[in-house]
Amino acid sequence: MPLSSDVEQGLQIGSDSAESAVKQVVGARIKQAGMRWNAERAEAIAHFRASILSDRWDDMWENFTPPPRQYQRQEILVGA
Repeated sequence: MPLSSDVEQGLQIGSDSAESAVKQVVGARIKQAGMRWNAERAEAIAHFRASILSDRWDDMWENFTPPPRQYQRQEILVGA
């Protein structure tokens, strides 16, 4: 579809709305002072925030499967 057709239909042709969405979803939660995230957890928070902001919270929980937990056992030395 030619660009002029998009403009005539009043469709957005820039990235402003996408950039704004990223600021709302990611920046509002992940970039707060003192916050540190690994990529996997940051992505999970972004999914949660997106589902809240798009009024799809209930739908998200219907399809949610928690990841398997990985525990690190620490040996406790008694009387050492």
